[in-house]
Amino acid sequence: MKRFYSICLGFIMISNICFSQFKLDIEIVNIRNNTGNIMLELFD
Repeated sequence: MKRFYSICLGFIMISNICFSQFKLDIEIVNIRNNTGNIMLELFD
């Protein structure tokens, strides 16, 4: 059973490495001042 979990963990890590090749840059312009927070949500 321990070997099964190790194999599953390996597949999960490999899939994360393969599919994490995308980069998202968000630029927010025309902000009045530096105080406060900006919160964003991204949906598929």
